[in-house]
Amino acid sequence: MEFCEKVAAERKITFERFTLADMRPTAVTDRQEEGDEQITDATGHADKRMVNKVYDRRRKRKVRATR
Repeated sequence: MEFCEKVAAERKITFERFTLADMRPTAVTDRQEEGDEQITDATGHADKRMVNKVYDRRRKRKVRATR
């Protein structure tokens, strides 16, 4: 990670730190935004609902108002 930050600074490009746990949801979200309909094949899940529930970061979360 430090090496990547150093190279990004040398090339004057932005770099966001990430964890390995972020990579799969990010890839799924990116592919869905590109219109990939066969995303379940890439994740290994049989059900698209599971993919949307766990990996899709585009969704809006419903929030209830506090009193």
